[in-house]
Amino acid sequence: MDYNKLKEIPLFSNITVENLQKLLKCVNAHEKKYYAGEQIWLDHDDQLIGIVLSGKVSLQIDTYQGNISTLAILEYGNIFGETFVCAGEHNRTIHFEAAADSKILLLDYSRVFHSCTLVCSFHHRLIENIAIEIAKKNFMLMMREEILSQRTLREKILVYLHQLTSDNGIVKIPVNRNEMSYYLSSDRSALSRELSRMQKDGLIEIIDSKTIRLIKHNDC
Repeated sequence: MDYNKLKEIPLFSNITVENLQKLLKCVNAHEKKYYAGEQIWLDHDDQLIGIVLSGKVSLQIDTYQGNISTLAILEYGNIFGETFVCAGEHNRTIHFEAAADSKILLLDYSRVFHSCTLVCSFHHRLIENIAIEIAKKNFMLMMREEILSQRTLREKILVYLHQLTSDNGIVKIPVNRNEMSYYLSSDRSALSRELSRMQKDGLIEIIDSKTIRLIKHNDC
């Protein structure tokens, strides 16, 4: 493993490279590759926590209508599965899927949240970092709840774009159009049509497939 690169991941913040090597051994960390579209199971034999090392992971929910909605797209450094193992719960409608060929670092829950006999300070730091990441993820889900509470697709798009916008009004969309439509609980065709209408109405300027400029408008 490239420990210097791993150290940049928020979960391992304020842990030295030397201690990180010891820590990963302590929590039985191991890498696993997943192909795009492959399900990532974390609780079959052992309860595991995943960290995205490369690629993308989609947090998805199966609706009662048989559709799939994307709650979040996780990229390099993001952790997943920690909410379920911490709560000791399993939700069969929520699952993780590799949105692209991905490499995942898996950690053993029982070793993460139960300090080793050495009571290492860096192990406690890991637990603190996980608590911070859980809080960030809860905030992210609150932001999506704000989007989904909007009445129309246009309103959902505008709230989503405003959440991502920079000071100059440029929005860098981190997902492709399919993933964006899932995130907004919309159909891709409907999303594309509405974006075109919004550009025609002078609300946005579509620069490319992943870049949009928001235009100030009194009717937004």
